[in-house]
Amino acid sequence: MKNKILPFLVLFLVFVPTACLHAQGWVKKIVRKNMVSLTTYDKDQQPLHYGSAFFITDTGVAISNYELFKDAYSAIVTDSKGKTYAVTRIMGADLAYSLVKFQTEMRKVTPLHLLNNTSIGTKVITPSYSNTSQKNYPTTTITDISTLSDGGLYYTLADTLTHNLIGSPLLNEDGLLVGIIQPSIEGYGYAVGSQIINELQIKAIGSKSITYALNNIHIAKALPDTMEEALVFLYMRSNTMNDDEYMLLINDFVNKYPENAEGYIRRARGNIEQQHYEEADSDLHLFIDKSNDKGVAYAEVADAIYSKLIYQPLPTFNTWTFSLVKDYIDKAIAVYPKKTDYKFLRANTLTALGEFENAIIELDSALALMLQPLPKQASRYVMRRAQLYEQVGRFRDAVKDYNTYIYLEEQKVTDEFYYNRAVLEFKSRMYQQCLDDLEKAIELNPQESLYKETQTKIKEALQI
Repeated sequence: MKNKILPFLVLFLVFVPTACLHAQGWVKKIVRKNMVSLTTYDKDQQPLHYGSAFFITDTGVAISNYELFKDAYSAIVTDSKGKTYAVTRIMGADLAYSLVKFQTEMRKVTPLHLLNNTSIGTKVITPSYSNTSQKNYPTTTITDISTLSDGGLYYTLADTLTHNLIGSPLLNEDGLLVGIIQPSIEGYGYAVGSQIINELQIKAIGSKSITYALNNIHIAKALPDTMEEALVFLYMRSNTMNDDEYMLLINDFVNKYPENAEGYIRRARGNIEQQHYEEADSDLHLFIDKSNDKGVAYAEVADAIYSKLIYQPLPTFNTWTFSLVKDYIDKAIAVYPKKTDYKFLRANTLTALGEFENAIIELDSALALMLQPLPKQASRYVMRRAQLYEQVGRFRDAVKDYNTYIYLEEQKVTDEFYYNRAVLEFKSRMYQQCLDDLEKAIELNPQESLYKETQTKIKEALQI
């Protein structure tokens, strides 16, 4: 009997280590092709953090620990041959699980394949880029599996794992990605299931924690997956990104959705801000060409050029003139003759061209299209016409519009309003009203010496 048992034991002792070594060798081969070192840099391009990352697609999309990316302005990965590649876009972040998904310049890499579920008792391997030279990777066992609220899995491991493994892959003996390692607590290791990778994505409106995580990474962000979400994301990020980062985002949108007109008008406005007028002009023409609604497109282009001429007059761009703005807004009004905001822009353009009487006529036309009594939003039209009346010397008409304006604004006006109306009233020989308005201006802003000086001069002139 002993003679029969002995060969079996010898065979068992030889076979089991050989099988383990085979599994380790297979995994090491996968890891060498998949894992890379990661270096992040601060705004001065000084090294910020060192760590590792692993690929989940063959197009260079990788996963790593969020803490390595916090406050980073750029990052690179380095493969086993020492070649470096830039991190080009952040594709998602999760503060709760300290994870970041990002795009690199690497292509044709060997990704890890996801394992959606496993069982308690499964032996798992914990590789990292820093321990690739070890004979064998550390191993542990899954002792418990919990289901998260979103349906994902969370694994408890038999052993505590070192801090440098956070964000590293947890593999089974076939080299499949079971999960991503989390911080160890009270003698146990933990890993979040590989399903979390599908949740790491840019969304137009993310949670506060995700938004916070993304805002603390100063590397260009990828677009959301759908065109609709991408458009909302462009709008939401327009006031939170710096100009260069936002222009990268718009360029990504144009490249991904070249037939969508919205990308061209947004890029044109960005180029105007950066004084790249040739590029902006090209995009404005593309915007019109790609737009399904030409009337709206003409108005948008007119507004973009008008805004540049008014608010950024220098440096000049000879192609853009107020006459060109008038041509575009005329085309817009031809399509939408009852759009009052188009008429308002046309009146402002005529004003810039010195055609004050025609501008008044345009505002009359716009106000005639509004409901009676006039709604509050008519107040800017009324004030603009009052200013034009003053330009052409129709001071009493200007006063009437000032009176209408204060009514529409429910008496909520400034000291400057009362002073300006007082000047018009004086020119209209409405002296008592003039003095009353100066008194009100002084009451609202007694520190303004101009109001008191004007009041004194008028009283002297009237011998009051």
